[in-house]
Amino acid sequence: MPEYEKYSRNIWDYIEELSYMPSRKDREKLFRDKSKRERMKFWDYFFRIKPKDVGKPQRKEFLKIKKKIQADAKKCKKQKEEILENIHNLKEKALKKAKKRLLIGNIIIVFFILLFDYLFFITRLSVRDRIFYIGVFFLVSWGILFVLTSSIGYLRGYEIKKTKKLSHTLEDIKKVHDKNSKEAKKRIKALRKEIARLKREAPYVLKSQKFHPLSGPEVDKEIWDEVGKLKEQAREDVSLNRELILDSGITENPIVVIGPGELQYKIPEPFILPPPGNQDLPKHLSAKQAYKQDEEKFGIVYSVYFMQFIFIGKNMLITYSLFYDFIDDIVRAKHIREQYYKDVVGLQIINEYRKLVAYRDAASSITVEDAPTFILSLSSGEKHRITFVNEDYFMQIRKEINLSEKNVGKISWVSESTRDANNAIFALRKYLRKHKVENK
Repeated sequence: MPEYEKYSRNIWDYIEELSYMPSRKDREKLFRDKSKRERMKFWDYFFRIKPKDVGKPQRKEFLKIKKKIQADAKKCKKQKEEILENIHNLKEKALKKAKKRLLIGNIIIVFFILLFDYLFFITRLSVRDRIFYIGVFFLVSWGILFVLTSSIGYLRGYEIKKTKKLSHTLEDIKKVHDKNSKEAKKRIKALRKEIARLKREAPYVLKSQKFHPLSGPEVDKEIWDEVGKLKEQAREDVSLNRELILDSGITENPIVVIGPGELQYKIPEPFILPPPGNQDLPKHLSAKQAYKQDEEKFGIVYSVYFMQFIFIGKNMLITYSLFYDFIDDIVRAKHIREQYYKDVVGLQIINEYRKLVAYRDAASSITVEDAPTFILSLSSGEKHRITFVNEDYFMQIRKEINLSEKNVGKISWVSESTRDANNAIFALRKYLRKHKVENK
């Protein structure tokens, strides 16, 4: 019985080979922190081992065995054909020899017949001559019989013996092939079981987990709950509750504008050049999942968002921006800016070019054309940007989120993000005009 390689039954021993998956330590740090242990369910939702990548080493061996079986079958077939051809050639050769010998026998028979005709005169000969001729007759007769018998014997004896030998060789080859095939199929069955076991151990389907896998709508709700908490925190940090403007022209204050973290113009350094203690942050930035909202719509949720809360006060505009890592529940690159209305010189949405690198290498980086970007321009030349999604962006990443080209057009956020940005511009412009009129 051949010695086969033994594989680990722990799914985490294979995760380092998958470039899109964070390390095991990234998940374990959530478990060690009791205050964040529950966020493991979000890690499990966003980071999923693709089914085709489960048990890669086993799959390689599986394919290797299949190729070997096919090669052996091909070799066995070729050997069978060669042996059968040899048997056929042997029969043909034997038949030719037999025909040749029969021909010679027939010639002898003809000669014998002529001789026999001559023997009618044997009675005229002396006793001594008569005995001689009778002896010759018997010798010739036995010669003919010998030729015929040897010809038939060649056909029925030597050929059968050789054929049996070749048939035994063929049977031996078939037995070896059947034995190898049986062993290979047994190994393939064992490998399939190992792959199935590993699939069951993948975090997002593990039944023994304390936190069961979430659905897309559940994660989406959790995200917006977090956005609400961050908005309240922003209110406290800005401390302008009494000075905020609320009228019929502004539906909410602050105005909330949100975009995917990986699409932004400036991304915090930890996501691009992660610190030694957390090399998995770039993968947080790129983590995203699509889910079905209904028959006609798909939703998208991200691990990292860029948010901007725009507070409209009596005398000034305050932008409160941050990157929020939903999995780690950490705010990064928080920035609060105050600007008087007279310093706001432009509000617009323009299309910009973006190159997404994140955890990807240079060869697999993604470029997005005409990404809609909300820009608030100040008299100092400073610009506040926030980039939204568009259809081209989703066409570029559709394989990452397992969506077909047809379903990309069903993503609701494409129209909603631009609509929200236009509503924000409309509200801001309305109040800016109102403020300028009141302060003339």
